[in-house]
Amino acid sequence: MVFWKRSVIPKDEPMTKIERSVERFLLWLDDNGFYSFDQFDYWESKIGILSKKIFLKNKWLAAPMVLTLQCLESFFPQARMLFANKKRFATGDAHLALGFINLYKYHSAPDYKESARQILHELLSYSTPTPSGVGWGYPYTWVTSRGIYPPGIPLITVTPYCFDAFLAMFEITREQNYLDTIEQIGRFAAFDLNEVIISSDETSVSYSPIDYGQVINASAYRAALLMKAFKLFSIKEYEKKAIQNINFVLNQQQADGSWYYSTNEAFIDHFHTCFVLKNLYKTYLILEDEKILRAVKKGYDYYRRFLFRKDHTPIHFSKMTKPKFRKIEMYDYAEGIALGPLLNPDIDGALDFSLPLAQHLIDIYQLEKGYFVTRVTPLNTRNKVPYLRWPQAQLFYALTILLLTTIKKKE
Repeated sequence: MVFWKRSVIPKDEPMTKIERSVERFLLWLDDNGFYSFDQFDYWESKIGILSKKIFLKNKWLAAPMVLTLQCLESFFPQARMLFANKKRFATGDAHLALGFINLYKYHSAPDYKESARQILHELLSYSTPTPSGVGWGYPYTWVTSRGIYPPGIPLITVTPYCFDAFLAMFEITREQNYLDTIEQIGRFAAFDLNEVIISSDETSVSYSPIDYGQVINASAYRAALLMKAFKLFSIKEYEKKAIQNINFVLNQQQADGSWYYSTNEAFIDHFHTCFVLKNLYKTYLILEDEKILRAVKKGYDYYRRFLFRKDHTPIHFSKMTKPKFRKIEMYDYAEGIALGPLLNPDIDGALDFSLPLAQHLIDIYQLEKGYFVTRVTPLNTRNKVPYLRWPQAQLFYALTILLLTTIKKKE
């Protein structure tokens, strides 16, 4: 199936740079399909899982194995084909579906809506039932300092994208089956995660049903999802839980406007900062609480000052706790591009900052085949293996957001 229909653009109207970029990406996607390798391929292998388990107990003992895999991931990404097979990822599918829905809105072409419908049908087929609802995770074992997550265990950093994709489809079709899925996702987010009660009005939430971590962006994701579910279903408990999570995120903001990754992991990076900013702002759009907007503005000021170089290319870490071989991370471009149109109504210049970011991405990092470079190392070597979960689908989605924004500006 060819996703891009050149005929939807009038013949006397040349394509913009962003339209051409999206066309090239979709032609590549049509050849590639929805399965891809992933940046965690080395770490999900038997030796990767073992090395991480040992590392959590004895860093010095595991250091040689971890460093070897880190070097393979950074400098020999093609070798992953010896370790892993291509897989389908919920995060990738959800962003692709959202991008197709944006293209449907932009071009009024039914083919894009049908592409999104097919993706959502597949997405639902590999969801994970939970005691209260349904969610999505990763198709591999994920070893972290918070615990070991089995394949498919639902994550609050993955499931919200699926929520947004089903919600976007419901809004253009009004079909009950999409609303039913949205309702199930809301129940998962509300009742199947573990809360750490800090006070009567402040609560953090776990990544999944099997841990008790206090990751800042996880609480922000849950808050935004529950506020949208509250708006749909008027369930007051959703609003209460969301506000408790919001208070946790606000209280974790540092004096300079930044957020650490978690209460016990004090690194600050680009896309996790974007995760917090965008989810907080989405809660503000519903609650209209000025203290949330003040936190977003303060956080965005930090973001602009400390997470970009003088040439406006994204800095991946503003504070690092572990060495990682990353100079330019395309996931940072994706989140930065999408953040501008979202925040622009309340932060002047946010959109104007995103547009040249997108142009730079297209000019420098979109490859001839149509997909994008994944990462640039400090040695200026390029990882050109296209991972749909990270960041190809997110870049596609971000660029379609800019296309929709150009329509709104014309109106």
